[in-house]
Amino acid sequence: MTTLLNRFTDREKILTTLSASTMFVTGVWVGVWIVPSAALDVPMNSHFDGRQMVNTPAYQPVPTYLPVLSILVVVFALYAANHFYSRESPPELAATDGGEDHDE
Repeated sequence: MTTLLNRFTDREKILTTLSASTMFVTGVWVGVWIVPSAALDVPMNSHFDGRQMVNTPAYQPVPTYLPVLSILVVVFALYAANHFYSRESPPELAATDGGEDHDE
């Protein structure tokens, strides 16, 4: 029984991996950006640090892990695409996949 992953060519795996990661990261950030700014109007905590009054947000409106997660998803997708790209494939498969068989 062949799995769904084995049915794709390496090129399709690369394109799917890069497209999915790009859509995921873009969708997450667009989702954050479409929230109205009034909804992200965070209450502030004020305290005196000895010289001046310091205002800090009571909470972070955007999770602090979001930029890190975005970078990790892109790095993982690039690694997976490189893995699929650098795998050796037999010449007959390359020829049927649009490549050229130079051994003839």
